[in-house]
Amino acid sequence: MSALVHEGCPPHWHNSEHIPICIASGCSRTFESLSAFRCRIAHWHSQQNCSLRTISDHQILLGMGVQRECPYCNLGQSGVGVYVLDLFRHEELDHESHSMSTIEGFVALVRRGHNVSATDATKNAIFRRMVQIITDSPMLALLSQYLTFRMTNLERKTLDFEDLKCILSPPVNRPNGLESPYYEPIKPEDFLSYLKPEGDERAVWWEPVWTNLRSRYADGRI
Repeated sequence: MSALVHEGCPPHWHNSEHIPICIASGCSRTFESLSAFRCRIAHWHSQQNCSLRTISDHQILLGMGVQRECPYCNLGQSGVGVYVLDLFRHEELDHESHSMSTIEGFVALVRRGHNVSATDATKNAIFRRMVQIITDSPMLALLSQYLTFRMTNLERKTLDFEDLKCILSPPVNRPNGLESPYYEPIKPEDFLSYLKPEGDERAVWWEPVWTNLRSRYADGRI
């Protein structure tokens, strides 16, 4: 086990050669020394030669890096806070979980309201990551097809970011309606609830798509 693991770097933040890596999607950065690893925040701030997905992940990692309280117990809630790498180790050893130190897990915690200190920048990055994943997958075409059936004023077209803001985060599902920005996390049980499959022929193929989208949203895969 490397010295970096002993310092608190999670084991899943290492490659097969036991060298710490950046876990952002599409990022190939490695941290081959303790000094390099300690400068990871500067790397996450950098947007040079990064895809939009990588930029979103880096912003989420910045949000992960300022966690100071355990979402499962009262550790860190005294007002002093706990160093984030110590929190990662605590979560693994005491709660047998890695949610705080994985992007998917962290996103799921924020959406369930377990990280109320998440900044607007972090929440915005989480929303943009979801849009980027959906846009780059077959889910976009299926969503567009169903919406064309459900909404007579929507012409069949390629959905853009502005469309997806309205579709994935309609005011009816936001915590405070129109007072909440589009990127304010929606509770998993409310996500796409207004598009619940109805009892017609389209529900046969839409229901598994809808269920899959909600499941992926709840566990942070989108």
